[in-house]
Amino acid sequence: MDRERDKIDKAVSLVRAGDIAGAERLFRKAIAKAPAHFDALYMLGVLLHRTGRHDEAVRFLSRAARAQPLNPDARNTLGAALYAARRPQEAIDALGEAIRLAPGRLEILLNRADLYAAMGRFDEAATDYESVVALDRGALPACLRLAEARLHAGAPDRALSAADAALSIHPMSADVRCVRGNALCALGRLEEALADYEAAIASAPNVAGFHLNRAQALAALGRSGEALESYDKAITLVPDEAGAYAEKGDLLRRLDRREDSFVAFNKAIALNPRCEEAYAGRAANLLEAGYRPEALRDYETVAELRGDGNHLIDLRGFIRRQICDWSLVPEELSRIEANLSRGAEVGSAFAVLSVSGSEETNARAARLLAPRALSFESPPSPAREKIRIGYFSADFYDHATSHLLAAILENADRAAFELIGFSFGPDADDAYRRRISSACDEFYDVRPLPDDAVARLSREKGVDIAVDLKGFTRGHRAGVFARRAAPIQVNYLGYPASMGVDYMDYIVADRTVIPEGAEAHFAEKVIFLPDAYQPNDPSKRVSDTVFGRAETGLPDDAFVYCCFNNSYKVLPPVFDIWMRILGKVPRAVLWLIEDNAPARDNLRREARSRGVDDARLIFSPRIPLAEHLARHRLADLFLDTLPYNAHTTASDALFAGVPLLTCAGPTFAGRVAASLLKAVGLPELIAEDLAEYEALAVELASRPEKLAALRAHLENQGRASPLFDARRYVRHLERAYAEIHHRRGEGLPPDHIRIAGD
Repeated sequence: MDRERDKIDKAVSLVRAGDIAGAERLFRKAIAKAPAHFDALYMLGVLLHRTGRHDEAVRFLSRAARAQPLNPDARNTLGAALYAARRPQEAIDALGEAIRLAPGRLEILLNRADLYAAMGRFDEAATDYESVVALDRGALPACLRLAEARLHAGAPDRALSAADAALSIHPMSADVRCVRGNALCALGRLEEALADYEAAIASAPNVAGFHLNRAQALAALGRSGEALESYDKAITLVPDEAGAYAEKGDLLRRLDRREDSFVAFNKAIALNPRCEEAYAGRAANLLEAGYRPEALRDYETVAELRGDGNHLIDLRGFIRRQICDWSLVPEELSRIEANLSRGAEVGSAFAVLSVSGSEETNARAARLLAPRALSFESPPSPAREKIRIGYFSADFYDHATSHLLAAILENADRAAFELIGFSFGPDADDAYRRRISSACDEFYDVRPLPDDAVARLSREKGVDIAVDLKGFTRGHRAGVFARRAAPIQVNYLGYPASMGVDYMDYIVADRTVIPEGAEAHFAEKVIFLPDAYQPNDPSKRVSDTVFGRAETGLPDDAFVYCCFNNSYKVLPPVFDIWMRILGKVPRAVLWLIEDNAPARDNLRREARSRGVDDARLIFSPRIPLAEHLARHRLADLFLDTLPYNAHTTASDALFAGVPLLTCAGPTFAGRVAASLLKAVGLPELIAEDLAEYEALAVELASRPEKLAALRAHLENQGRASPLFDARRYVRHLERAYAEIHHRRGEGLPPDHIRIAGD
């Protein structure tokens, strides 16, 4: 045995001298002579682990543990090797046994805590870090990691407590200040977080990470110029840090400095071709600029870098559907639902909404995307004559939301209500912007303000009911509502689904879009209006321009089916039906909006693949609303889409006198056109299923007298119907506002509200 000891001692000397191969030979010789020699087995296992041969290390360390079953060091090192060999649960088990053998050994507890954290099991990591801190309150790494684990576990308040405890022990630690700042940021206490970051920088001015955190806090506070300076300081300290360029690019993108942001994203990618954040930011930039195929390529790269084919499948699929590339459609929804069932965050809840046929799926996607509620107390509403309604949107300009809303604001009861507009979208100098701002008692451009400042402004203005007109559509500011902009918060008009969170108290609907029993899938309580939930503007202008079929490419003698919905709403099941309809109505054409050239080309290709001459698909560009409404006169019948219906496009068609054929779907988004048809007095155009939809479309093309009667109804009674009666609509909406305000004044929680018709 002494000879084997000599071999081991000599092998250790060789390790120190850098002769790894020689040391390994001696360890193996010792083991060959004494197969249960603990020191030889253990040291060879350590050597193999340190040189990256983890599977082999596990074998020798396991033998060492069996040779000395009461030795905690063998199991501690075995745990590290098992984790490196990608056997994490066995690693946890080995470390657990080591802790049982030596419950007071800090390094073993710390190792298991670090392993839990690396596995994303942050609650268990925090428990172990707490044990380390209890044994040694001065253990700075454990104090820091405890705070970080609690932060990752979604408990920023407990993370702050841990950071405060660490700060009391290590008051000069810049790292503690930084972690404390991170906890404060997560709690929405941005000014305090900024103070901590600045204290960290004062102690350690050359740590780039501190400047990056300061930049993030400044950006969230709306102090964009200072944030950019902090990013530049971090980049000066670490000029090859791709992440700093990616974050700077994202801020520049949000500031609409698109060219500068492209420069930053491209620099990040040049420094690190695997920088996911830079590709994702550049993709968002490209998408906003209308470069959909290029954006799709960058999102595909993000998915490849993640090594997860499901990652961002909802957003990638949405872009594909915008260009009518349906290659993901057969599997997309099932993969999205699988992601949601395991709690994977979605890229876009709206992208899910536009393909889903399930309210449960829609709500789950929204819940995963929604910002966490932050605790802001809403002061009690003071007694006053008027209820203050705050409308929040990025779309107060020539946009579909404003097309619907303008007349509603203009017809408000000014003796009972005050209207306050909060705009976080383009400051466009157009007629709709002027109408909206003029209809409000106060109007604020809050683009430069962070979410907490917007919510604070709303509370300072005494808003009683905050109305979110965006939900999770592009440009939303859901974070404003997570901070309680008002005592009552309402999801209205922009997002036809539940936002999935308890800080939105109500959603405005009707009994068609949310049928009896469907309330169960909505986190909000439902305000049921008596007619259609969608408002309309009866004063919108139809141009006097007389369009000819020839100038739009429509044949003079054709029966013209049209659909002016966005291209992402056109999916294979409905397109199949459209092509069968064209096959059964030989003189018919299908008139569509040309959203983008790839969509046009793909739809033509899809038509050819179904045996239809692609010349029968006619594409027209977007034009101003008044002209577009006048152009409707050339169409005979509007064909709706499913699972996401025509919404504003449906009311436009009906206002312009074009009958619309829809099929009632299973979700709010798929039942809007049915709601509008009921309100305009044409329920017979609501098909119960797609087979009936197809049959009705063919029948109406062969029954000119029936179609003429439908057009006559729209011409004579349509604009006088509840759908286009803005004053009637406002009366009902304001009754709802008054009732939910009264309930809160009485100390009652939100509940479903049904408003009776006139």
